[in-house]
Amino acid sequence: MWHRFVEVFQGAPGAKHPVSGPAVRRGGPRRTAGTKIVACIALALVLHGCGGMARQPDGGDFNAALSLMKKKDYRQAVNAFKAVIAGNDKHAGAYINLGIAYTELGERDEARQALLAAIERNPRNAVAYNQLGIVYRQSGQFKKARRAYEKSIGRESKYSKPYLNLGILCDIYLQDMRCALANYEKYQALTKGKDEKVALWIKDLKRRTR
Repeated sequence: MWHRFVEVFQGAPGAKHPVSGPAVRRGGPRRTAGTKIVACIALALVLHGCGGMARQPDGGDFNAALSLMKKKDYRQAVNAFKAVIAGNDKHAGAYINLGIAYTELGERDEARQALLAAIERNPRNAVAYNQLGIVYRQSGQFKKARRAYEKSIGRESKYSKPYLNLGILCDIYLQDMRCALANYEKYQALTKGKDEKVALWIKDLKRRTR
């Protein structure tokens, strides 16, 4: 199972313009200056397919590091995941979580390096590409963010998060309404239409693309 973290970016309500910094969607279908972007902590499932993980014989305690993430103690989590990696440099999940912790600390270069290291060790990991897209988006590198989200989707077509993130990227930052609509609809299909805000965004985009 994955534990979810949501970044909420603050911005001016009622306006829509490209920004490289944070912003928030507020109320109803109107696109404002930003939105919610979802990241995931990659748990033991990412590494070993199923089952829990106890203490790791690879130089660190992966579960303890995850507990620090849940407590939002990101600086200590960085140290803990580095300890796991010191014992097993092939531990892709530790690199993903290290990247997420760095992202939460606002250390984007370190986050990018950790996520690229995760991808080098497991090129099929959709979570790593999705998180990398978030880092690129935060850095204002929108084309790279788009490619990262698309690679995430290519690795796991039923993983819903990159569809939402790509839809938001296309909607708010790239001004590509058809791309946004297609990805919002795919996200809703995968999540069985449970997100009421996304349903409103879809309705609004359909009206505007007629």
